[in-house]
This record gives sequence, C-alpha cells and structure tokens, in this order.
Amino acid sequence: MTDHPSIAAVPLHEPTGHRIDDLVDRVQVLVSAGGEEKSFYAILLDSVVRATAAVGGAVWTAETGDEFKVIVASNDGTPAWAAGATTTGPHARFLQHVAGSLQVRSAAPGAADSKGPINASPYWLVACPVVFEGVATRIVEIGQWPEFSADTALAWAEILTTLCELAADFHRRARLRELQTRESWWERAAQFCEQVQRPLDLPKVAYTVTNEARRLLDADRVTLAVRRSGRLRVQAISGLDAFDPRATPVRLVEQLADRVAAIAEPLVYFLGGPAVAPELSAAVEEYVDQTHVRSLAAIPLAEQAPDGQPPIPPYGVLVVESFASAAGGGPNGTALDFVCRHARLAVARAVRYERIPAVRLWERLGSWCRPGRLTRAALWSLPLAAVIAALIFVPAEFRVTCRGQLRPQTERRIFAPRDGRVEELHADHGDAVATGQLLATMHSSDLEYEWTRLVGEIQTTIEQLQAVRTSRLGANPLTAGQRDEYVRQTAEEERLKTFLANLREQQELLDQERHALQIRSPIGGHVLTWDLTDSLQQRPVKRGQLLMTVADTRGAWVLEVEVADQDVGYVLAARHARGQELPVRFFQATDPRRTYEGRLEKLAEIAELDPRQQLSVAALVRVETGAIPHRLAGAGVVARIDCGRRSLGYVWLHDAIEAVRGWLFI
Repeated sequence: MTDHPSIAAVPLHEPTGHRIDDLVDRVQVLVSAGGEEKSFYAILLDSVVRATAAVGGAVWTAETGDEFKVIVASNDGTPAWAAGATTTGPHARFLQHVAGSLQVRSAAPGAADSKGPINASPYWLVACPVVFEGVATRIVEIGQWPEFSADTALAWAEILTTLCELAADFHRRARLRELQTRESWWERAAQFCEQVQRPLDLPKVAYTVTNEARRLLDADRVTLAVRRSGRLRVQAISGLDAFDPRATPVRLVEQLADRVAAIAEPLVYFLGGPAVAPELSAAVEEYVDQTHVRSLAAIPLAEQAPDGQPPIPPYGVLVVESFASAAGGGPNGTALDFVCRHARLAVARAVRYERIPAVRLWERLGSWCRPGRLTRAALWSLPLAAVIAALIFVPAEFRVTCRGQLRPQTERRIFAPRDGRVEELHADHGDAVATGQLLATMHSSDLEYEWTRLVGEIQTTIEQLQAVRTSRLGANPLTAGQRDEYVRQTAEEERLKTFLANLREQQELLDQERHALQIRSPIGGHVLTWDLTDSLQQRPVKRGQLLMTVADTRGAWVLEVEVADQDVGYVLAARHARGQELPVRFFQATDPRRTYEGRLEKLAEIAELDPRQQLSVAALVRVETGAIPHRLAGAGVVARIDCGRRSLGYVWLHDAIEAVRGWLFI
C-alpha cells in the first residue's frame, strides 16, 4: 500500500490533460447544479472510469467500523475486486486505511499491511476519501489494469484527489441547502405556533390550525373535527370559509374521526402501504372511494392523563389528506408530530375556554378593564354619563302628536230628501248663499205620480160627497125604507167627509215633500262642494245621498283631530291634572312654515276606527280664526297637544318605553 500525502504533478499528455480539464469542469457544473447524491456520484464515477480507462470503480460509505457498503458502482453495479455490494475482509481493511488517514491511497495487486493482504485482486486500487467536516463520508475508488506503472497510479490519485475535493464541496452545498430548507421550515413552524396560539375562541382556532397546517405540511387538504355534545363534528376545512355539514364527504370524515378517536391511535393510510386496523378498514375504504385521496393521516388530539387516571378522550382529530402520490408514502412524520402537538395544545385550550360560562361577556369586560383602556373608557364614558343624566333629570315639554282637519265651526251637509233627479242647480262651488236661498231643484216621478193620483181621488170624493148631499136634501122619508135610505146616505156623507179629510192631509204631506224638492240653504255661507254641475246636474240621486256642503267660512273655525288610542291616556291625565283646556300647537300642511295655537275643547268618550283602520279618539280644538290668514276647509293639520312636562328621555323615547312595557306586559 502506498501513501500519497502530497503527490507531485505527473506530466500528462496534452490530449489527456484536456480530458482531465473537461472532467473537472463537468464535475464543477454538477456540484453547482446540486441534485441527488446517487446521481451525482454515478456521473462522477462514470466520467472518472472513462477518463482513466479504468477497469471499474465504486463509491463506498461506511456502514460500521469494519464494513463498507457500495453506493454507486460502474458496469454491473458490483466492483470486480469485491465479493458483493458490501465488502469485508482485506478490501475492507484497505478502505479503513483510506478513511482513517483522510488521504488518497493506492494498493498494488497483492499489497499487504501488518495484518495481512489488503488487495487480493489482480488490479491496481486507487481510493480517495471525500472529507466533509473532518470525516471521510464517502470513498471514491477505481481499479486499474496491473500493467500500469506506479507513476500512472500517482497521476490518477491526483485526479481523484481533485474530484473528491469537488465532491466534498457538493456535500457542503447539499448541507447548506438542507440547513436553509430546515431554517425555512422552522420559520414557518414558528409562524404556525404563533398563529394557532393567538386566538382563543374555537372557530378561529380550528380555521387557523387547518389552513396553517396545510401550508406547513404541504398537504392538499386538512380537516379538524372537534368533539361537540359527545360526537366529533367537523369544525373547519382548509381553504373553505363555510361548508355544508350534511355533505357526504363531511359526514364520512366525521365517522372516520369517531373510529380513530375510539381506538385513540393514529391512522396512516397510503396506496401500496400497510393495511390499516380491521376496525378502521371499512370507514377508510368508504371515505377513499368517496373522496379519491391517495394518502391520509388521522391523528387524535388528546392530552396525556395524569398517572393513575383514566385516559382523556381526544378533544378532536386532525385529518391530513393528499390527492397525489407521496414520495415517502405519506406525510412527513416529524412535521406531522410537530403540527399535531401544537394543534392539540391550541384545541384543548380553546375547548376549555369555550366551557367558561358567559365567556364572551368576560372577554369583553377584560378587554375594557386594561389600565390604559380603562382610563380611556372612563374619559369616553363621561359624555355618555352626562347624556344619560340629562335624559333622566332635564325636563321637557311632552306633547302628543295627532292629525286632523281644519273646518268651519258652522257647517251643514245637505242630503237628497228622496229618490229623484236633480233638474236644475242654482249654486255652484264657492258661491255665497243666504239662509233659505234656493240651491237646487229636484224632480221625483214617483212623487208626481202619487200627487196626481191623490188630486184625482180628492176630486172624485168631492163629487161623491156632493151627490150624497144633494140626494139627502131632496129626500122626504115617510116610509121605513125611505128612513133607512136616509140614514145610510147620512152615514155615507160622514164617511166621505172623513175620507176627504184624510186625502187632504195626504195632499199636505205630498205638498211638503214637493216643496222639499226645492233644496234651500239652511245657513248663510259658501258652497264647499266641488264641481256640482258635473256630479249632480240631471243625475239621479238616492234618498239620503249627500248633495253638497254649505259652511260659514267667515265665522269661527275648529280643528277636528284624531288622537291615537295609545296616546289618549296622556291627554286624559293632563286634563285631569290641570283641570282646564289643554294648549295645542298646530300647522297646516298647506303652510308648514307657520304654527298656530288653539285649545282642546272636547274629547270623545269612545274610540273608533279612523279611515286608516286604526283606533283613535275624536277631539275638537278651538282656534283663533283671525290668526289664520289663509283658511282652507278640510286642510290637513298636524297638531301637538301639550300634556305637561316630563323627563327629556321619556319625551324622546316614550314610544320605545311603552313598546317594551307592552312586550314585558308590565
């Protein structure tokens, strides 16, 4: 065996030198590109064997102190000088010398050390360690034909040394990438811990755990089922703000979570993996058939029970799913353990937090009772307290609002005395009329017919009466029959007189009705009804039908208002307390800019339905006519009845207060 602590450069032919430079450049490109270790050493070894025209080569790694395992080998994958993929015996001692010295070594055919042969093969062996962090992590070895000289072996040893230094750089770069990846993962893991431990309420914790776990585990979907009312219910699914709890996949994952929680053991399933427990196989197969996942892990989240205590049922189950084939057959075990450990703590804390009675109220109070916030709250509460005190202690005028109409106090409505037809109108809208002035003339065919018939009947009766009188005056009753006839005629005369008197009374009544068809104004004033000609002229009317309205618009005016039944109590209480007419302020809808004053004069003793089909009480308000320059009969009015003084809060909020009282029935 030959040591090469410092090998002098051996002159190489120019073509060979170019090949060595190309080989070094190629390996440097591989080092910069990175990749898998086995692929890197396969290319490096193939290039070395080709460049040096070696019999073969291998890359070894130490399994134990005296046993080495081949990682990559040229040709058929087994070195020609080794018995198999794992070497022991003399060849292993040669590799031990290389690994122990951390220097390139060569061994001629039949070379030996103090313990015996170290190269039992017929080839020159040249081996160089790949030194990384002071340890020979790999050994690159080539076998040359025995006819090569020792100087040539030295040249190949120098080439191997250069290439192994590049391989060490490959390991350093791989370790750097590994450390960077690990650092990045731990940064994400720290963010995961911070995110899941920040909220307290269960929905936010579940939503954060699923979404952050999906990002940290590089999974396709993460579902969290939490125990509610004795059963596990899906609380959150990654990537979804809301879901249908009755959906088939949700129902199946809840069944699977119940089974996993029952056995309190993790479930890991992936295609081609080991069979799951018999009690879980049916639930897993049904869920996989429905969702087509390629791998899943269901981990129960349970706290460890104290010594001697029964096991604590899991708070929930975390289900991690993937729809693509995983390289390792399932999720990363270390990452999954980390996620589940912190998810278990967060979920357990959130469940205990949810069990606190009135937790939302205490949370709100706690947030307001912080020292700085308490001071700000006190400062902000001062205006609020002042407003509340003003609402309670500051008095204000309490008024009841109602609606009504402004009308003349003297007003008459004229109705049709009987069925008939309006023959002629003698007044129209807005005309001034005097008391007894003719307004309209009606004609009734039935009345005229009855009057004509009655006149004819009176005439006939008069003639019959005259005939009876003439016959009775010329009679000289001598015989009994003549005396009987005389008595009969006398009785007939009396009957006809009585009948004629009745007919004349009927004629007087008919004359009165005929006279009533001459419709006259009962008062002096103005006609208020609009468009009489179009609505009444030559039109049939029914008895009792309103024909027109006449009002004294120059006299006194009043307000007719409707007080809502829920407000009448305030008005009655105010009248009883004051013992006088209540002041009223009002404005007309035709001129809302000006307000007027009046006095509540009358209040009805009955509540009736108003035109809006709501119960109300009619009231009459006396007003100063001269104070209202423009009066329009029937104009809408909004009035406010003064009912005394109450607290400002009651004046503003009495409707809400009465509504609450009615709701509470107090």
